[in-house]
This record gives sequence, C-alpha cells and structure tokens, in this order.
Amino acid sequence: MTHYRCGEREIAENLIDQMLNLGSYNDLILFDRGYPSKDFITFIESRKLKYLMRVSSGFLRVVV
Repeated sequence: MTHYRCGEREIAENLIDQMLNLGSYNDLILFDRGYPSKDFITFIESRKLKYLMRVSSGFLRVVV
C-alpha cells in the first residue's frame, strides 16, 4: 500500500522492482490503458522484462 497521491505508473515501477528483488524474471506483466508512456516503456525495457500493454492506435507511429 502507498499514499493515495502516488500515480499508477510510480506504484507499478515500485512493484516491478520488488518483483525483481524477489527473483521473478520470467513473468509476463500485463498493463491496461493508463500505463503507456515512453518513459514507462523505457523503464520496463531497461529491465529486460516481458510485457503486454494496451495502447491506443495512435500512441506511437513508429515502433523502435
């Protein structure tokens, strides 16, 4: 649990780091709308995690 003013992405980042500290590296993490952002995806990619994220069709025009 955390303060109600914390954003969903910040909470997700903390939970992901806790998951990695426990040794969970082979999980698929699912995200609904509200999570996609370039910074958040960079955070996930930097940790080499598997994820599936629901995004709008116009979120990124070019996939890098």
